[in-house]
Amino acid sequence: MSFRRREFLKSGLALGAFGLSATAFPRALSAKTATPDVLVIGAGLSGLYAALLLEEEGLKVQVIEASNRIGGRLKTLDHLPGAPEVGGQTVDSMYARVLDMMTKVGVDTVPRGSDGEFSYYIRDQSFAKKDWATSPANILSGAERAITPDRMLSWAMDRENILENIADWQDQDLLKYDDLSIHAFLQQKGYSEEALRFMDRWFDGVGMNNMSALFACRKDKVQKAGRDAWYRIKGGSARLPEAMAKALAHEVHFNKVVKSITTDKKGVEARCADGSVYRAQHAIVSIPFSVLRDVAIYPALPKPQAAFVQTMPYNQTTLIKIGFNAPYWEQDGLAPGLYSDTFIERIAATKGQDGQLHMLDCWIKGSGALAMDVYSTAEIGQRVLAELARIRPASAGKTEVLDVMSWGKNPYSRGSYHFLGVGQFRKYGADWIKPHGRMHFIGEHTAQLSMGMEGACESAEREALAIIESRGA
Repeated sequence: MSFRRREFLKSGLALGAFGLSATAFPRALSAKTATPDVLVIGAGLSGLYAALLLEEEGLKVQVIEASNRIGGRLKTLDHLPGAPEVGGQTVDSMYARVLDMMTKVGVDTVPRGSDGEFSYYIRDQSFAKKDWATSPANILSGAERAITPDRMLSWAMDRENILENIADWQDQDLLKYDDLSIHAFLQQKGYSEEALRFMDRWFDGVGMNNMSALFACRKDKVQKAGRDAWYRIKGGSARLPEAMAKALAHEVHFNKVVKSITTDKKGVEARCADGSVYRAQHAIVSIPFSVLRDVAIYPALPKPQAAFVQTMPYNQTTLIKIGFNAPYWEQDGLAPGLYSDTFIERIAATKGQDGQLHMLDCWIKGSGALAMDVYSTAEIGQRVLAELARIRPASAGKTEVLDVMSWGKNPYSRGSYHFLGVGQFRKYGADWIKPHGRMHFIGEHTAQLSMGMEGACESAEREALAIIESRGA
C-alpha cells in the first residue's frame, strides 16, 4: 500500500479506498491453510470486509464463525415467497463502502419500494391517516397536533438536532448532551407528554430514557443523510455476505464458538467450544459486545474498556412475518399497514422485490421486544395475531404466522444493533475502539461516523489499515 493511500485512509475520508479490483479475491487452490497472519472472528459484514481488504494487501486470513451461516445480522428468508428480509433491510446513498463492495463481488441493487399506506389505532380508536388531525384520539395541541404519531420523533429531531455535521458528535463542547437522555432533552424543549409518549412508542432503542441525547442526534443525522436514494440488495441482503465469503482465499470455518482469546507480543490464540484452537499474528474481533461479554480475554481488557464491553446497550428487535389468505383491509376500509399504541407497534405492507405483497411485517422494537422475549417464538406469533384480531376484527381467521425473528433471543447477536447510554461517551469514548495487544475490535458498534452496514465496513477498514501499517506493509 502506498504512503499516499495510507494518508488518505487516515484522513477519515476513505470510502472503500483500498482499490479492490473487480477481478480481485482469487480462490485458493487448496482448502488447507497455513497459520494465518490474521484471524477474523465473525463472518458478518464487518469481518468479511476486513478479511477481503487484508487479503488484497497480501496477508493470509482465516475467518471463523460461531453459527452455521454467513452474514450475521444480514439475513434473508429464502424459503418464504419473495425472499423477505429479517435483517439488513435497506442500503442508502451514504453506504459508499457497501455499494463499492457490491460492485466488486457482482451483487446488484434494486430500488427500495415503500412500506405502503398506514392506518392507525390510537387510544382504542381506529382511523385513517387523513383523519388524524380531527380524531378524538388526538389530544395534542399547537404545532404537535398536525403531526401523525409515527412522525413525531423525526419531526422533533428535525427541529432540535444539535449537530450540523455527523462528525460533530465527537466535539468535546457537545459532551453536555451526552449527560442527558433524549427524553430529558426533548422534554426540556417543551414537547408535551403525549408527544413524548408517541416518540417513545416507536423509538429505535430500549426507551428514550436510556439513550444519550448526543448519540440520538448522531443516529438521526446518519439516518437522514442518505434518504435521497434507498435500495435493497437484489435477491436479498444475504447475497452480499455470501458473495464476499466466496471471494475469500480460504473457506470460512463454521460452528466455531470462541470461548477465550489470548494476546501477547507474539500473536493471538482463540480457543473454541469444540476444542479447536486458532493462532495468528493478529486477530480482528467482530463479535458484538453483547456476546463478547461471555468470552474470556487474557490478559484482561483495561478496566474502562472492559466496563464498556459489559455495559454497552443493544436495541431489541423482533420481526413477525404474517401471511394472509384474504386482503382483510378491503373489508374494514383501512390501509393494510398499521401504527398502534398497543404492543404490536407497527405492521408494514412491504412488497417483495417482485412487486407483490406476499406478507405483512409486524415490527416490535426496544422495550416492547424485550418484554416479548419472555415468550417462546410460537407464543409471540400467536399473541400478535390475537392482538391484531382484537384491534382489526376483519383480520380474524385470515392470518397466519410465517416466521418470528427475535434478534434479542439470537445467541450470536443478543440484540439488533448498539446504542450509547446516558453519559457513556463521556465515560468511555477515549477507550472505545482501542486495540488490545494484537486484538482489534470491529463491527457497527465500533464505527465512529457511519452506522448499520456502512458502519460495519467503516470499522473494518480502520482496523485492517492499522494491522497493515503495524507490519510495515
